[in-house]
Amino acid sequence: MKNYYIRISKAFEVLSNEVERIKYDSTLFFDNYLPLEIDEANFFEIAKKNLEKESFFINESPIPDFGDKNLPLEEVQKLYNFWRNATSWRDFSLATLYDKSTGCDKDERRSMVKENQRRINKLQKYNNERLAKFIVACEKADPRLKQKDSAASKKVDPKLLNRQRLEKKMKDATNMKNAIAQIKSVFTNLTSKPKDSKKVEQLSKALNQWLTKATLDQIMQLQANLKFESFLFSEPSILSANRMIKIVDKTVNNQL
Repeated sequence: MKNYYIRISKAFEVLSNEVERIKYDSTLFFDNYLPLEIDEANFFEIAKKNLEKESFFINESPIPDFGDKNLPLEEVQKLYNFWRNATSWRDFSLATLYDKSTGCDKDERRSMVKENQRRINKLQKYNNERLAKFIVACEKADPRLKQKDSAASKKVDPKLLNRQRLEKKMKDATNMKNAIAQIKSVFTNLTSKPKDSKKVEQLSKALNQWLTKATLDQIMQLQANLKFESFLFSEPSILSANRMIKIVDKTVNNQL
C-alpha cells in the first residue's frame, strides 16, 4: 500500500510540473512513421493526416489549415514555409542510459553525462530529420505546386515509363527486404529479456506471418516505429520488451 501511494505522489509531481510533464509525454508511444514518397492520387489524404498527427508536438501556433486542391498558391507556400520553420517541444531527456549519481568518480560521471547528451542529440536529430524529409516529399507531390506547362501534356515515351515502373518495383522490393530484416533484428534484440517469453514466441510467429501479407507502406511504418524504440532503448529491458510487444501486437492486429 505504501508503494502505491508513493507512485501516486510521484505521478502527481510529474503531471503538475510543466517541464517534467513534457518529458513524460515525449516518452509515450507515438507513431513516428512518415512516408518519404507520396502517391499524388492519395496526396491530400496522406499529407493532411500525417501533418495533423505531427502538429501535436509543434510549438508555434496557429498551425495553418492544410486545405484542399482549391487553396490559393500563396497560402500553399505559406503552409510549407510554416512547416519548414516549425520547432518541436518533444523532449528526450528521459531517454538516457546512465544515472550520473552512480558514477564512481568525476571522470566517470562526466563520461555518463556526455553519453546521455549524445543519445538525446541523436533522438532530436532523428525526430527533426524525419519531419523535414516528409515536408520535402509533400512539396514534391503536391499538385498545387506543380506548374502547368505544355511539356507536361506531351505524350510520355512508353519505354521510359516502363523503365521507371521497373526501377520503382526493384527499389520497393529492396526497401521491403531491408525493412523486414531490420524489424526482425530490433524485435529480437529488444525482446531478449521479456516478462512473458511464451507471449513473445507467439507474437514472433504472428509477426512473421504478417510480414508475408503486409504492404510496403505497412512494413515501413512498423520499421520506423521499432527503429525509434531502438533509439530509446538500446539496452534490452523489461520496459523496452513490453513496449515492443504492444507495438508489434497492435500492428499485427491492425489496431495501430
